[in-house]
Amino acid sequence: MTLYSLFTRNGADGPDAAPQAVAERFSWFAFLLPPVYALVHRLWLAFLGLVVVILALGFAGRWLGGDAAFWLYGLMALWFGFEAPAFRARKLHRQGYLHAGDTIAAAEDLARIDYLKNR
Repeated sequence: MTLYSLFTRNGADGPDAAPQAVAERFSWFAFLLPPVYALVHRLWLAFLGLVVVILALGFAGRWLGGDAAFWLYGLMALWFGFEAPAFRARKLHRQGYLHAGDTIAAAEDLARIDYLKNR
């Protein structure tokens, strides 16, 4: 079971009225492929930041050494895996969604259904 944060948009009708659920857990997808995760979830600022960090590590690898650059990238990917849910939640806040509560469910769609039942 996973904790999900639910977000709703006030005054929305149709498909925009459906709540959005964000799993509050470590994201293996974000850890293993941070830029791809950012693109899939349309986290444009995070993607731009990742590209800048990866390029900086590539250039700094000449002075730091390849092993150090590799481990720094690993630490950055680990951090991104832990912060991925927060990035998605901030994106929803910027889009006008409000935090509607938290629920524990086995899957994202079940968290949405649980919210709609208890509303």
